[in-house]
Amino acid sequence: REIDQYDWQGQSYSELKRQFPESWRAWEKGIPDEMKVLETATDIVHYPLLEMWERADRVWSEILDLEKKQQDDDNEKDR
Repeated sequence: REIDQYDWQGQSYSELKRQFPESWRAWEKGIPDEMKVLETATDIVHYPLLEMWERADRVWSEILDLEKKQQDDDNEKDR
């Protein structure tokens, strides 16, 4: 899954810069804890960069766990 943009979805860069100057600046500079986007359907403020990094961290952890399990299984077979 890609990064969720919530209420930013479908808007032009110029609209985003005008409507959300602080969050836009954080997006451009990659400052995750300052890049906020509202999801009006739920009235929840999201931090898309942090959410993306958290998902990536979970996926890498799963990959590493699977790799370790595979190595352990291979070592068991070699015994």
